[in-house]
Amino acid sequence: MDIKNGFIGSVGDTPLIRLPRLSEETGCEILETLGAEVRAVPAVPYRDLGNYQKVAGRLAQEIEGAVWANQFDNIANREIHERTTGTEIWAQTGGGVDAFVAATGTGGTLAGVGRALKARKPGRETTRRPVLALRRWMGLPVP
Repeated sequence: MDIKNGFIGSVGDTPLIRLPRLSEETGCEILETLGAEVRAVPAVPYRDLGNYQKVAGRLAQEIEGAVWANQFDNIANREIHERTTGTEIWAQTGGGVDAFVAATGTGGTLAGVGRALKARKPGRETTRRPVLALRRWMGLPVP
């Protein structure tokens, strides 16, 4: 399971994980089995103060020693994929990359890999609609 959420925990302490109620139940059970405290919150838009990311940020400030990755807004997420994942893909394909398709969570992988590949092969586009981008790349009509 990819944890696309706010993660809070003190090093050496029980992790506290906040995620929207829509998250996969099995994933929550796995996290609890591993010792994390999982608290589901209502799935509300990001602009809402009750959004799980906003709640995680507040808890990180309130809990002494807490660490919060803030992966949706932390540009280090994008930068590490640009420096590593995108560079590795380029090297392992010998520069023969014409398309990169990925599911997105925070968007860090897509944005980072996209930047790395564009830097090496200008003129390519990055889009959050990979199926449409693939159709465009193949010269097929885009609905």
